[in-house]
Amino acid sequence: MQEVSEMVAWIKEEGDLSNRRLLVSQDFDEIYLTFADYGKEWLGYIKETGKAAGFLTMKRYGPWHIDNPEDVSVVCQIILAFVIRAKDGN
Repeated sequence: MQEVSEMVAWIKEEGDLSNRRLLVSQDFDEIYLTFADYGKEWLGYIKETGKAAGFLTMKRYGPWHIDNPEDVSVVCQIILAFVIRAKDGN
């Protein structure tokens, strides 16, 4: 529930940067990646219209362990790929 609340607040405050977001979270020595995907209809719902339309979909992956170099390498590669793709607008 906390991740969903954070994601909705972030999207609502920042606006329509893209239709995807990535939340990196940590629980003790574990890293999780949560990808959020939504459409313009849903963005309009939370920002303006108040009429139910579309969905926010969140998928969580992990855990990866911060004391494992291979795990950290994988997380870094995933984040880099996400950033490059977001910068290209895809």
